[in-house]
Amino acid sequence: MPTTDYWSYAVGNGNFDFSAFKSEKTGRGPLLEGWQENCNPVMTAYKLVTIKAPYWGFGGKLEQALLAGERALFVESHRNCFGWIDEWYGMTVEQLSELEEQGDCLLNQ
Repeated sequence: MPTTDYWSYAVGNGNFDFSAFKSEKTGRGPLLEGWQENCNPVMTAYKLVTIKAPYWGFGGKLEQALLAGERALFVESHRNCFGWIDEWYGMTVEQLSELEEQGDCLLNQ
């Protein structure tokens, strides 16, 4: 299994059907073929990930594997953010912080 496939599998299955999803609160969706060319508004998120594995012989492979994992994590996180938009849309920053704390508590259990 290629590294990118492994990390996509490990992070999430990505089986949410965005072509059938429509947000009740925002009216966004469904995401039909070619939606990337026609979507408005657009948000761009840049993420800087630096990985240094100075190990001769396998450092490059290790860096590639870790970067593939980071990419899969970011893609799945952004997919979930869109898929769960009705749960968080309209919340204040304080409410979002509280929701984040609740999630952290659940993960720590």
